Amino acid sequence: MALTTTDFNVSFLLGGSDKVFKFTDITDYPSQSVALADVTGRIKITAPSGVVYNNLAGSADITGSTSTVNTTSINVPLLSGGTPEVGLYTFEYRATVGSDTVSKIKTFTYSYAKPKATNQLTADCLSPELKGADTTNYLVNAVTPNDRFNISAASSSANTFSVSGEKVGFFTVGNKFDVISSTGNNGQYTITGVNYVQSSDTTVVSVASVTDNTADGTIVQRRTTLYFTSVPGIAPLVGYSTILSTNSFYSQLQSFSFEAHVLYDFGGGITLSDSFSSSDSINVDCDNNLCDVFCCINTVFGEYMKYKCTNKTLADLALERYTIITSHLASLRTAYECGDSAAITSLTAQIKEVSQCDDDCGCTSGDPIPITGTGSSAGSTSVVADGGTGVNVTTSVNGNETTYTLNLSPSVLQDIQNGAATSSVTGGTGITVTPSSTGVNNTQYAVSLTTPSVAPKETLVMKLECAKTLPTARIFTPKDVTIQNPTNLQQPATITEVAVSSDWDLYTVRVTGFQSTPNSTYKVDVSSYFQEYAQNSVTTVDSSAIGYQAYYLEAKVVKLESNSFDLVFINKFLNIYMTSGGSGLYKYLKIYLNIKIYE
Repeated sequence: MALTTTDFNVSFLLGGSDKVFKFTDITDYPSQSVALADVTGRIKITAPSGVVYNNLAGSADITGSTSTVNTTSINVPLLSGGTPEVGLYTFEYRATVGSDTVSKIKTFTYSYAKPKATNQLTADCLSPELKGADTTNYLVNAVTPNDRFNISAASSSANTFSVSGEKVGFFTVGNKFDVISSTGNNGQYTITGVNYVQSSDTTVVSVASVTDNTADGTIVQRRTTLYFTSVPGIAPLVGYSTILSTNSFYSQLQSFSFEAHVLYDFGGGITLSDSFSSSDSINVDCDNNLCDVFCCINTVFGEYMKYKCTNKTLADLALERYTIITSHLASLRTAYECGDSAAITSLTAQIKEVSQCDDDCGCTSGDPIPITGTGSSAGSTSVVADGGTGVNVTTSVNGNETTYTLNLSPSVLQDIQNGAATSSVTGGTGITVTPSSTGVNNTQYAVSLTTPSVAPKETLVMKLECAKTLPTARIFTPKDVTIQNPTNLQQPATITEVAVSSDWDLYTVRVTGFQSTPNSTYKVDVSSYFQEYAQNSVTTVDSSAIGYQAYYLEAKVVKLESNSFDLVFINKFLNIYMTSGGSGLYKYLKIYLNIKIYE
């Protein structure tokens, strides 16, 4: 079967220092009996300003036996302020297999205004709760972006994770992501490669190492972090959602930050990825009334614990006072939330009176103190912990006590074992390895390279002017012939038309005699840089005119032999090969070519 259809997706990558396009070929080639290795894909981008930023005649963007993602970096056109041009973009993708070429055009009206990253950090001394939240309004053109995708497959042999669908724009080589909620792959990874597999409709992400083959967990490109800034040595709290909170924190300065990489899907194969980050801090200053309440409750509770096994009467009195005090806590919390200072003062005074305590309980000092609160959740402390790459964390809850157990993953234990093993270093071709010094558990090696011998590439570049002199005859004039690193190439001896039997035969130009020692291992590139066409007996147009694309001819090498190759001309607009007469080649007065031959 021949190639009949093609398709592609486009993603605007705006999250890095360079704003670039990423193109993904999503064509179903197997159903057309076409091998991906035989496909050459080229892209053309027309910006809202009308400027063409990459041309179909340029370098191939998508080629190779396995990759369907473009390898050529194509920058997004930017305005003076560093933002992309706003307006209608036109993308044309052309896939070629042999003599078959098909195209696909997509348009997209770009109007993206990057949302402002915002966050909020709050401290509730009553609960107690310290909470950081990403408050960014991510909605753009009624589209909410994604910052995570479920893992559909994991491979420890290929070191890859897969997610369903074409999500190539979400993964940029060099970026980091976290895997959470998996059986054995939790941790942070750096992206080393990304590809789209059309047959399974999956995006495959390569990393340095995957430990477990279980297909579960989620890839997240978001990190939220609470820093206990006022207390040195306390590890920060890390989460992977827009809100991160804890009931265990301290007074004085606390900080919150988030980093998120998101993907907007605007439909029609057009996506946009961008990165956001923000940080904030708060000085936790719980009112002295709370310290007074804490001291009073703590004092009465201490009396109860002291007497409960030695004096039942005193223990019962202390418990009765404790019950009355705690009954006021709900009202005290409401007073704080409503900002009613008079009610706070009154309730605090009642608690002090019942508990028979005074203000001098020594609760405050200049150092940061843990916030325990007086609300309903004060008796339960919740801390979310993640061990990071190579460290697994398990929890066990018993009443108000949570026990965290940390253990090293099998991969880390294996690395430790490997580190204790002996090793040897050997050089390869052109590389010499010599032990330079030996110390305790360490041997240094000196590595030297021999100068490689690389034969320079030989090229011949010339212009070829084909001009009409008679209705059916042309002259061929080579110009500006340049040979770099000359060894075997020389100026062509002859450039002629191939003999034909009728006006309807394929028009062919033959170039011969450009090698001193003939061979067929050379390569040829050819393109046209000027053409002139006779519209009628008095009017001519050339390739610089608007609308000339209807006449434009493309030169193509169709026969490459030892010391000889043939060129033909194709009208892409009409999708026909030009013949010597009947199809209209006689109306072309000039066809100027650039030819490059290299061995």
